[in-house]
Amino acid sequence: MIARGHTVRATTRTEAGRAPIEAGGAECWIGMPDPGHAGRLKATALTRFGQVLDFSPQYDAIYLQWMLALYALDGDRSLYALAAANARDAQTRAANGEGLYLLSWNGEALPAGYAAPGMLQTQTATTSVFAWLAVYPPPP
Repeated sequence: MIARGHTVRATTRTEAGRAPIEAGGAECWIGMPDPGHAGRLKATALTRFGQVLDFSPQYDAIYLQWMLALYALDGDRSLYALAAANARDAQTRAANGEGLYLLSWNGEALPAGYAAPGMLQTQTATTSVFAWLAVYPPPP
């Protein structure tokens, strides 16, 4: 991105992280995230999107990826449960007759405005949720 003229910014929590960031050509910001902001964002997102995600796998997967990242930071078990429940829905409902996850997570064909039939990004988005669940350990 830097080679194409884009500005890249990276965050580290300590001064020790500055040198590697700047060596890569990125701008460095040192600081701690505001935990209150994350809580407000989480509440807004959960209110807006709810528990059953059925917009489109390529968007819902990104949302769940970030909810799992937040789970890793704040330990909110409900975020892991959100991702796991939607992954179960996808696993049981989104596979087409050929074993590919090309349907929505509720088992219906995706509206043409969301994804063209048979798009690889639908399959990869769904399988990425399974991968992200493998990255983050379930709550005890």
